[in-house]
Amino acid sequence: MTQEQEPVCTYSFSLDELKELVVLLRKSEAELSDTMAFFQRKMENELYNNMTLEEAAGFFNEKK
Repeated sequence: MTQEQEPVCTYSFSLDELKELVVLLRKSEAELSDTMAFFQRKMENELYNNMTLEEAAGFFNEKK
């Protein structure tokens, strides 16, 4: 989403939902549009910010 765009909906993801979404997006990473790649980066950042360092290291170092 660019800064000029207004959100059309809001949703609060649980940590488990966010993890599954990030894994799903990673599996399709090569096929993502620029918009979805931006969304993926935002979701990964949110996930990282809601994990301990140990959790993040384990999750982000897993094979895709």
